[in-house]
Amino acid sequence: MQVDWNVATWEEVLKQIEPTEDDNARIEAAVASLRNVLTNNWTHATAVQEIVIGGSYAKNTLLRGHLEVDVVVFLAGEWTREDCLHSFRQSIGQMWKLGQDNVRLTRHSVQFTHPSTRVDVDLLFTFAISADSGLRVFDDRRQFQTQWTGKRKRSRHLNDFDLLRETSTSVVQDQVRLVRQAQPRVRSLIQLAKALKVRFMDAAATYLPSYVLEILALDYVSQTCTVDFDQGLQHIFEQLRDLDTEFVFHRCSEAARMGISSSAVEGYWRGRREWSQGAVLPDPVNPLHNTATLLKTSELREVCTVLLDEVWGDQLMRSNSSEMAPASPVDFEEVVCPRAEIDRVGLIASTAKHHQT
Repeated sequence: MQVDWNVATWEEVLKQIEPTEDDNARIEAAVASLRNVLTNNWTHATAVQEIVIGGSYAKNTLLRGHLEVDVVVFLAGEWTREDCLHSFRQSIGQMWKLGQDNVRLTRHSVQFTHPSTRVDVDLLFTFAISADSGLRVFDDRRQFQTQWTGKRKRSRHLNDFDLLRETSTSVVQDQVRLVRQAQPRVRSLIQLAKALKVRFMDAAATYLPSYVLEILALDYVSQTCTVDFDQGLQHIFEQLRDLDTEFVFHRCSEAARMGISSSAVEGYWRGRREWSQGAVLPDPVNPLHNTATLLKTSELREVCTVLLDEVWGDQLMRSNSSEMAPASPVDFEEVVCPRAEIDRVGLIASTAKHHQT
């Protein structure tokens, strides 16, 4: 994806990063081919209950030239994840003449490039649970305290509580719905944020799942009446920079309807290791899952600082001097603010306000 960043508006950038018809057609062809293998040419074909498409393609936030798709297979009956991963790798290896070096196994998925379309596929196995399951388990998690050990822990009998803490695979439909139900301009904001991620994070080899950007974008939109690309992008990357000092829980409509509050989610995470040692960004549809677990916050802070300075440098300096400067000299190092007390504007702004009161 080649982007001319010297254009006058974000709308002009957007025209350069939206996927082409050929991009979508190739992904659709890869998905159709996978459906055929899973339902007709795989050892566990009879156990396939549903095949769900996830990721950026399903959410309509795909970037041009990024030929990738997440495929989640919901299974019924007796099975283990290890057996599914290895047997599927064997099936596509025989069918498409893919060697083991061309098919990567992770803890939860099979990753490979579809041979004819050149689409990168991340295929995951899980079992079906009800809609809004992540929120329901969080709401009444006391009944899911049974611990499973050994091989049984990786079977379909893995209880919902353990599964939802371990991975967000089983709530992929809820994640897709969360983004797809947003207005088109919000999805465009996410695409622009992802393009900046490619420009800065990917170039610096800094790990950042796109879902983190999607959550921060949705949280920004929930606080404003209009979606301003420039303000929204700046807000997203300022929050990302300060992710280890802020607590953000985007309260989706389903959570609100069920009476799940931000304070309840914050209370759940407050006593956990991530609260003091890393970033906490709960999944809006599965508050038991911290989407920021693998983030290296020091790297993010460094890259986001560079990004903000390069894109909004002069504007940030004017904003900091006019809005955030304290009335009297402040020794910022003497003040320690709990994560819950830190204002969304950022640590410095919150610290200054703390001194002024």
